[in-house]
Order: sequence, then structure tokens, then C-alpha cells
Amino acid sequence: MLSEFFTKRFGLTKEGSDNLIKGIFYTALLNISFMFPVGLYALLIYLWVEQLTVGEIIDPNLGIFILLILIVLGIIFAFAWKQYHFVFNTTYVESGNRRINLGENLRKLPLSFF
Repeated sequence: MLSEFFTKRFGLTKEGSDNLIKGIFYTALLNISFMFPVGLYALLIYLWVEQLTVGEIIDPNLGIFILLILIVLGIIFAFAWKQYHFVFNTTYVESGNRRINLGENLRKLPLSFF
């Protein structure tokens, strides 16, 4: 349904509209994944502030935080890679298909049109 809307609205091919939907999906995932580092930072601050308020010493294991940071960076990289592919690379291919289609339509016009 959404694919048909993009096909009619923007004049895309079926493959182009499917890739546009995938690009929208991966862009949303990428933007959501940008919130993960803030969550890790908030957790670390919470552990440090709790030591001040409660007086209980909680030793935040920084090795786990470094591992979590690397995992989050890997997730962000994977989503950014897929998003770039579906937004930019497939758009370039779809642009080529549109130019070919335009050339075919112009070829069918009589020379007196020009």
C-alpha cells in the first residue's frame, strides 16, 4: 500500500519505492540508535550520583561500560551503513532508471515536437 503510494506520487519503479521504504525504516532506526549513548551516559551518571546521595560505594565497572560503548558503536555503524545504502546508493540507481525512462519517452515523440 505504501509502496504503491510512493510509486504513484513520485513516479518511482516498484523496486525504487521498496528501497525508499527501507531507507525510511533504516533512517528511523539510525536516529533511535543515537539515543543509546545518552542512555549509557545517564546510567553512568546515575551510578556516580547514587554514591553521593546514599553514601553507599558502588564501583561502576568501567570495563563493562567500555564493552557496551563498543557494542553501541557497532550498532550505530551497522544502521548507518544500511541507511546510506538504501538512501543514497539506491537513489542513484533509481535516478538512472528514471533518466532511461525519460529518454525512451522522448524518443517516441515526433521530430516536429522539437
